[in-house]
Amino acid sequence: MAEFFKVFCDGATRGNNIKGSMRYGSFGSVVLDSNNDIKYTTKLGFEGKEVTNNRMEMIALIYSVSMVLKYNLGKKIEIEVNTDSQILHKGINDWMTGWKKRGWKKSNGKTIENKDLWLVIDDLFKIDDLDLRTKWVKGHVKLTEGASLETIYNNRVDELANEVLDDGQTHEDLSGTISNIQKFIDEVKGSDSND
Repeated sequence: MAEFFKVFCDGATRGNNIKGSMRYGSFGSVVLDSNNDIKYTTKLGFEGKEVTNNRMEMIALIYSVSMVLKYNLGKKIEIEVNTDSQILHKGINDWMTGWKKRGWKKSNGKTIENKDLWLVIDDLFKIDDLDLRTKWVKGHVKLTEGASLETIYNNRVDELANEVLDDGQTHEDLSGTISNIQKFIDEVKGSDSND
């Protein structure tokens, strides 16, 4: 039986609309186990001209899923990623199959945006011991008494992502982080094929 985890993740950016400026981005994530107990909490910041809100949403998913994989190597795991990003959710569930058939191009023939990250996400779905799915949750919902688990943790990961930006915390190199995660995923996929 697969071990179940629920991931909540959210990305945030600053300076995104200023042409030529250094952009700052971050994400926050919380991972719950099958009892809804917190297993991991993460927040990371990034800087660079390639930082966009969509990229932060995508790296949040990639990093969070990779973290669960890292701490559960050799186990069958099931991960439900909760995101308030329609682009991420629809990209995975509605568009990715068509993009792949067209060589990672949109129906108009143009290459998809953030192809590098979509390729990493696609690699996550190729890991044998991982059952991965996404669930869209409404973002920026005011917390009220009796709020759903999804609302509580979606708000929490939004807070974590913004804490990084508000506090001016150390910012990682985005391309280096992506490269390291891709190496890890490749290793996991390689070990799957050796079993």
